[in-house]
Amino acid sequence: MALLKKHEVRDNGNNSFDLLITFPDNCSYTYYFDSATSKNHIDIILSMAQKPSSNFITRNETIIPYNDQLKIDVTQTQDGVTATKPKIIIEI
Repeated sequence: MALLKKHEVRDNGNNSFDLLITFPDNCSYTYYFDSATSKNHIDIILSMAQKPSSNFITRNETIIPYNDQLKIDVTQTQDGVTATKPKIIIEI
């Protein structure tokens, strides 16, 4: 499964970071921060029986470290199959 085309984390210089996520434009996208686990979650979902588009869009989320770490989980769902990858931890 490869709905996530590209991900990038950029330091914007004020104790926050830009998280850029690139994925097919026919996928749904959700971002949320889970304060119980201190993780940033990205969900990318392609509807059943659809094929990923060859056109891509990029979303930008501003995230902040917690306990000097950025934790990011990307969940991708295609044809009813879900995989959580990548799982990223960045030490600040």
